[in-house]
Amino acid sequence: MTDAINTSGARHFRYSRWITRLIQTDEAPTLPVPVTEIVTDFRAERVIQSAGSSTLDSAQLNWNVSAPLINRVQATNFAWCVEVFLPNATSRLHLGDYVTETEAVNSGGEFLTAQSHLRKWHFGTAWIGQVWWDARTNAEVAVSEPPSFNPLIDGKILGNRSNRRRLDTNEAFIWCHPEQLLTKEAQTYSGQTAQKWTLRQAVAAMCWEMNNSEKFIDNPNATSLAKLDDAPVLEDVRLSMDVSLPVALDRLLHPLGFNWHIDYDLPKCRIELFEVGKGMERELLFQAPREVLDLAKSNVNDYRIARQIGDAPNAVYALGDFERREITLPLFRGWQEADDSLSAADLKKSDTASQYKDKPLVWRQWVANEAGDYNGTRAEITDPPDLSSVFANYVAHRREIEDPITFDGDADNKQRRQMLLEWSSDGGTTWELVPPSFGQPYVTPGQIGVLFTGDSPPSAMIDAGADAQLRITGTVQGNKRIQEYAQPTADAPNGRTNMLTLDVPSKFQSRKVQSSGPFASTLAGHEAGADEQDDETEIKEFAEKVRDQNTCAELDCRFVLPGIHTTYKIGDLITKIKGREIDLNACGGSETRYPQIIRREFSYSPSPTTILTVDRTAGRNARKVS
Repeated sequence: MTDAINTSGARHFRYSRWITRLIQTDEAPTLPVPVTEIVTDFRAERVIQSAGSSTLDSAQLNWNVSAPLINRVQATNFAWCVEVFLPNATSRLHLGDYVTETEAVNSGGEFLTAQSHLRKWHFGTAWIGQVWWDARTNAEVAVSEPPSFNPLIDGKILGNRSNRRRLDTNEAFIWCHPEQLLTKEAQTYSGQTAQKWTLRQAVAAMCWEMNNSEKFIDNPNATSLAKLDDAPVLEDVRLSMDVSLPVALDRLLHPLGFNWHIDYDLPKCRIELFEVGKGMERELLFQAPREVLDLAKSNVNDYRIARQIGDAPNAVYALGDFERREITLPLFRGWQEADDSLSAADLKKSDTASQYKDKPLVWRQWVANEAGDYNGTRAEITDPPDLSSVFANYVAHRREIEDPITFDGDADNKQRRQMLLEWSSDGGTTWELVPPSFGQPYVTPGQIGVLFTGDSPPSAMIDAGADAQLRITGTVQGNKRIQEYAQPTADAPNGRTNMLTLDVPSKFQSRKVQSSGPFASTLAGHEAGADEQDDETEIKEFAEKVRDQNTCAELDCRFVLPGIHTTYKIGDLITKIKGREIDLNACGGSETRYPQIIRREFSYSPSPTTILTVDRTAGRNARKVS
């Protein structure tokens, strides 16, 4: 076997045993390792290190059973920490808790094995709640809210990060309620403003909230966090109350193309972050057949590479939200013309002798007739309103109207206003807000219209007769979604079109105030502005970027290296197998995407071996959709 450690040229090489440390402690063991804590009858045979939380790091341990297994009882209050080192006693391979023990007696003898695992308690405490700032007591307070970052509220992403940092550390920000600081007055009272979380800030907040003491493992340092500075936007991330820090890191990092692992090559273990598809580029060494063995040119003697081309998406169809436009619509009388002559007294609810029971909609229901349901009801109702000048794609059917996107108040107090309902007593020459004397109008569900629910219908409208008109201003949804198709490129490995459809309505939206035409909003040009959003350019860039990131082939690789090799680290990229000249670029064109190490396995028995496993999708360098 080729062996990078066996550099003496000898046919055989004796490896020193790994050093195993066993200690009862409630915090991370310190270095150097005292001789008294090294166990000689308790050996590590296998160590596994992985990225992410799906398989937390572990070690397989064997006891040297020199006497019969008798008089064994279950231990109580058991909390033992295990560390595994290379023979130099400084290069750490593993930290965990002694959690599983298996004893067996059979024809082959008596055996006692154990396992050491990283557990969630090594990453701090359970989630207690978001930390908010209480202006009343001038102090931080933990509220029983699950972790959330930039939640989607009423169709809009709102920032829920306070600009205040934690009092006990300057490394992380605290939370705020997403609707707590919408006005200048609220911000002044609370002494803070609301911002949107970046991925870096969210990861730091979770680490310092849950692993504040850093008992066993240190939180990522500034250099590691800086790798997240170019991360995509964090949107509507909601975690559960029972989340652990490892799972929270997965939920935050993985959808945006990042991952994490434990760095053991430090005086104290630390969470290390890395970007999928980016890392230190390294080569494996494997001499071509029939060459004279040269240990300087060979460090691998067993590998497997599976190239999956057929599943690689090379086209992307991204679908955002439906077009939404703030418009003003005329409302028509939703009753027969013959009933126009009825008076308010004729339609009084509380008068059992009135005609309200038989004619409950007269002078009360006003409709937009957006589906044509009321065609022919009255002479002025002939066809549904033609909104083809408002929307790119419009088919008449029943709809609902939402609040306008124009802000209420002024530029310093921006908040969405309520539905605007206006009436005219002179045939539409002048308009005014519907007064409280009309009674509370009820916006009808399932169709655009209003219903006056007072004891009597509005008498002023009845008095105005044929000159009474009503109009409503709000936001209406069209029939076309903001969308983009990124077609295959010429150098895509997959020659067939394999389209990936992404449904991302919360990520890309098109909200505008209609400022021209027959349905122009009466609020257009308001000094407070409007909550407009136009993501046409962004969704195009997104679709093309996802296509480019996913168009590569999928490489499933496993590399076996005789000896213990710690120079190949989790997050490193394997570019080629030098000697045999096996290129590992998954794209095959001008793009370079290489498989990334996400797992290291070190085995001592039957012979020292290092096994490297890569992320089979890392070749795509895909930032997944959040």
